[in-house]
Amino acid sequence: MFFDLIFVYAIQKIAHVILTTQNGSISADLFFKYIVMSLFLWLMWSHQTFFTNRFGQVTFKDVSFMMFNMFIMVFLSNSLYPDFEKTFFPFFLCVAIMYLSIGLQYLLHIRTGLDYGDKRTCQAFATVAFVISFYHFYH
Repeated sequence: MFFDLIFVYAIQKIAHVILTTQNGSISADLFFKYIVMSLFLWLMWSHQTFFTNRFGQVTFKDVSFMMFNMFIMVFLSNSLYPDFEKTFFPFFLCVAIMYLSIGLQYLLHIRTGLDYGDKRTCQAFATVAFVISFYHFYH
């Protein structure tokens, strides 16, 4: 629940950044950036929430990952500026770190005695998370 509130805070910060208009209108470029950034936040929230709802337990490992991911989301939210050129590097760095963390959660969870279908689900989600993370680190 608290992670959901941090997600709402992040979306609110992005919306606040777009309110910086020029001559009373929002440019198509600025609106596109808003949509892309909101989409990335929604995807990160979805992947983390899916893991927590399907596999999450009240263990030190899962709680530590959740706390780390909340810290990254708060840092990301506070790194948003009206000047998008200053925003892009910290934003996509946080996206990369967050997906690396989510991928590690899935990878570490494979060892916990899951049935075949759940192991395949963890492998697939870990692969997607690592690909997204490495793409953002090296792009």
